Parts: sequence; C-alpha cells; structure tokens
Amino acid sequence: MGDIGAGGEHFFMGFCSVDGVTANKSNADKHGWDVFIEVEQQTSELTQLTLHEPIIAGKVQVKSTRTTSLKVDVTLSNLRKMATSPLPSFYVLMDFSQGFYSPRAFIRHVDEALIREILERVNAHIIAGKAERLHKLTLRIDFGLGREMKLSEPSTFKTAVLRAVGRSPAEYTDKKLMFLKTVGFEDGGHTLHFQLEGMENLTAMVNATLGMGGSVALQNMQFSTRRFGHEDPSSRRESSTGSMEIMPVTPAAKGTLTFRELSTGASAQVDACAYFSPMHECLPQHLKKIRFDCGTFDWVMNDDGTSAQFTATLDPDLPVNIEELAHFFQVVCLMHAPKNLSIDMDFQGQQSTVVVKNGIGLPDYSQALETADMLLKMKSFFADRGNLVISATELMRNDRNIRGLSALLNREAGANITFRHEADEPFEAACLTPLTLLIAGKCYLVVLAMFGDMSRIERGRYSVATTGFDVLYKTVFREEDLTGEKVFRQLEPLITGYKHALPIVNLVPAMLNRSLDR
Repeated sequence: MGDIGAGGEHFFMGFCSVDGVTANKSNADKHGWDVFIEVEQQTSELTQLTLHEPIIAGKVQVKSTRTTSLKVDVTLSNLRKMATSPLPSFYVLMDFSQGFYSPRAFIRHVDEALIREILERVNAHIIAGKAERLHKLTLRIDFGLGREMKLSEPSTFKTAVLRAVGRSPAEYTDKKLMFLKTVGFEDGGHTLHFQLEGMENLTAMVNATLGMGGSVALQNMQFSTRRFGHEDPSSRRESSTGSMEIMPVTPAAKGTLTFRELSTGASAQVDACAYFSPMHECLPQHLKKIRFDCGTFDWVMNDDGTSAQFTATLDPDLPVNIEELAHFFQVVCLMHAPKNLSIDMDFQGQQSTVVVKNGIGLPDYSQALETADMLLKMKSFFADRGNLVISATELMRNDRNIRGLSALLNREAGANITFRHEADEPFEAACLTPLTLLIAGKCYLVVLAMFGDMSRIERGRYSVATTGFDVLYKTVFREEDLTGEKVFRQLEPLITGYKHALPIVNLVPAMLNRSLDR
C-alpha cells in the first residue's frame, strides 16, 4: 500500500465542500483525526422538541491507497482516540487503484461494534504490559464492512453521517459515552479468588448460593479488575482473611410443586422457585443440592433424589394470606407420615417426579388445617373476595370461635340463647340474633332469625334451645371502620321490617353492643 495521504485529504475536503459539509483540516495529526466536520440539519425539520439540538460535529481520518485491498492497518493509539471521542468518528478510504482521476471512496463509522473491537485489542495489550507501545501496534480496518460513497452524488457523505448519528446528536453522544463506560464489563468488572477452609465454611457457601444469602469466612483472598474477560495483574490486591456477604439471588427457574399422597389422593400444589449453586458441578455429591423456595417452607433435595429435607420458614406471628397458610398446613399434613407421597415438579415445561416412601416425622397439623379450611369456607359464605391476611398464631387463638360459628352456620350444631325478657310466661319465639367473628382486621357479621321454645331460668331470664334459623343478613366490615352506630344504622330497616308468624324477640342491640365492646 502506498500512502498518498495529502492528496486523499484534499480530495475528500473538496468533496465535502460540494456536499455542503464544513470541513476543517488539522494542522498536525496528533490525536487520530485529519478533518473536523460539521453537518447542519435542515432548519425546516426543527420543532419545539428539537430546537435545542446541536449541529452534528465529528472527526474523520482519511486513508489513501493505490492497491485494490480495502483493508488498512491503523495504530491502536489513534484508533483508541477516535473510539473514545464523544463525537461521531469516521474513517474514510480514498481508493486510487484505478488512477488519480477515477477514485473510489469508502466510509467506516466507528460504531459500537468497531469500538468494542478496538478497546478489546487495546485491553489485551495493556494487561500484557504494552500500554507504552500502542503507537507501534496496529489493528486492521476492513472498509469492505463500511459503505462505498458515490462520488458522482454530492450528498453521499452527508447522508452517511446523518444515517450514523440519527435525528439527535445529543442522544448519540449520551449513548456513546454510556457504551464506552460499560463495554467489556458485561460479565462484571472485578474478580475475587479465595479459598474455603473446612466443611463448615463450604456448607455455608453452598447454602448462601442456594438463594438464601449469608456471610461466609474466606482465606487467601485476591482481588483484581476484569474487562473483556481478562484480569489485569497490576490491579491485584491480596488479603489473608475476610468475609463475604452473599445476597439472595434470582431463582434459576420458577414453577410448581404438587404433593400427592398416592394411597389417598390428597394433594396440595404450591408455587416454587428453584435454586442451584453456581459451584454445583464442583461440589462433593452430598452437597449437590437443589433448593425449592415455596414461600412458607423450603424443600431441599440432593440432585439424584436420594434424600430430601423439609424446613418450615413460616413465622407463626407473621400474617400471610389464609390460602397460603392453608397450603402450608396441608403440605405439613401430607409430610406427617407419608407412605407413598409423590412430588411432581414442573418448571418451565420440564417435569419430573420423586416419591417419598418413609416418614419424615413432621408434626400433625390436621387441626390447624381444619380450622384454616373452616375460615376459608366462612370467607366464602360471607362473599368476602378480598384478602384475608392472618398469622398462624391468630388463627389458632380463634380456633374455638371459628369452629363454633362454622358448625352453627353449617347446621351441624344448635345454639342456646340466654336473655332477659318481660314476658310472664314462656312462648315459642323468633329471636333476631347477631353473631360476629372479629379476626385478621375484619368483622364478619350475620343476623339470624333463630327459632325455639323459651324456657324460664329465673324470673325475667329465659333461654332458647334453637331448633332452626333463617339467615337475614350477612356482611363484612374492616375492623377500623366498625362502629356500633354505623352497624345499627344499616340494620335498623331490616329489624323494623322483619315479619314472622311467631312473636319476635329483638336481641340485636344488646348482643351487638356486647360483641363490639370486646
């Protein structure tokens, strides 16, 4: 290749003047460029949203050749300067292989792909200790990957610049600067080498990397910067001991676990997140684990399915949705004494099954499950479609109230009502009776017309053993919105308008005041 650079530069500048592009030649090429260009966009395209945009300013280095090759070697020092300039940068090749009067011209935009190639090559030489020799090291630029400019069409170069920069020079600069800061760091900017001593520390590391996080003691630590997949030895720092805090990570996959006792058909399905340690393939067999985070519990199993461990993570005092709590109790009940328990795992379309055939010995939570199911049915009875958030502790504290109201509403049990009345003799009556369940920040209220014969206990006091009832009214209040005045105002039309063949005993005011004052 022969360098006829001066002729090529003058030819290019003349071409620019015809194209309507301002071109100013550098007196000395010390910073990688020969010509500084300015391209003004059409003023007819200005709007209120674009009037602040600057004109396009850029740098061009012109190369010339008499050979037919479209590949030119450029020093890495100049390439780095062009690549890291916040302005648009271009390489132009003037091809005089067919004579000085029949030139061809090619343009190569220093775009993100070329910037990456340049900086990756520079990075390799820097970490090899050759930073001072970049002006002697080269990278071959292939103009065949660029565009040929038709010299017979004056607007060719300007069109190529506008195509490369886009409608907003300011956005181009911002995007380029951001790319320059991040290129080569896609896999991180630092590397840490360390040693783990003892099985306890190795186990802690495995557990931490299974999505749980935690602190791990390290020995013989080495830190270094990393770019384009290579570490810089000159950046290395060392420490004999230290600790690493591992934060919980995103799961490897999301899916479901379905627990099914094959002997009875009882089943429960829960959403789950699957975690694998990044060190999985390097671990001893007993530490090759898969962790399934099911929200209220963890299911951890060896990757060969030979052993597994159930760990409850539910805080008994932490409120959760009643559906989630019921799922937890149901899974624990299935795990209580499994005989032939199938666990179906479905993650992103990949399905597998393991079978548990001997007991894990979890507590018997059948009573808690019954209570949770009763509360769910009661929630449905009251047509409550909102969330019911309750802790296991509060659920069991209200076990008696939930079971009593559930049995009555399902007509599995009767009621005995005691009250004062001015009647001289007992009679069969229809007693308007309010019943409430205050739980999880809500008040479930039902008004029943309860029927039965009155029995005198003492003068002025009677009891009724109910023989049946009608549901007159049912609703749910938020506990913070609950006031006696508000409830009475809503119930008054119901009470005054209720008619029945039996004498009516209105127990609503007395019983409601008592239940709301608790």
